[in-house]
Amino acid sequence: MFSKVRLALILSFLTFVLVQSCLGTTENNILPNVIDTKPLNSNENSGAKLIAYRKKSQKTLTAALGGMSGTLVDDSEIRSSRFLGLSQTNYNHDMTAQNFGLELLENGQVGAHLGFRKSIVWGDWFEPYVQWGVGSLFKTSEGPGSLINYQRYQARLHFGFEDLFNLKRNIRADIGIAQSPIGFSYQYSIGYVFED
Repeated sequence: MFSKVRLALILSFLTFVLVQSCLGTTENNILPNVIDTKPLNSNENSGAKLIAYRKKSQKTLTAALGGMSGTLVDDSEIRSSRFLGLSQTNYNHDMTAQNFGLELLENGQVGAHLGFRKSIVWGDWFEPYVQWGVGSLFKTSEGPGSLINYQRYQARLHFGFEDLFNLKRNIRADIGIAQSPIGFSYQYSIGYVFED
């Protein structure tokens, strides 16, 4: 069963996501990229223009399953745990984005993260990206005191794919590493993307 702290964190996060969704803009979600090509034959006078359409949302919500391994608690023992994650990504027009979310670990911890993402290629298969940011793992059994324990805060670096399997940007996968004062850990996840 979920503890009261977990339930409060989940409800707070979902409320924040819903408020952000209601305040969002209704811009056109289809952004054309015009690619100029030169004629194959030099005798031709006109160049062909190809228009590549990429459906791009201003925001997406991702539900992910994954795992973490490494130093996840205060001692130096290596531990592993599976998690269920929920994150929101807010996209900018310059191939960057902000990502924030929560992870509920099976060992009783709650993770939170904030990251900044730079897409490497848009419109190509996989749509790779790199993301850097901060995160933390909190013990729900310690209550609010867990929030001020600086040793649990991490610097995170992730590499992932926005459009795994070229399925209209619905499957996202990523791997990441994290370093905190208590040690090193890594994580992997795969998730389904809900567009706005």
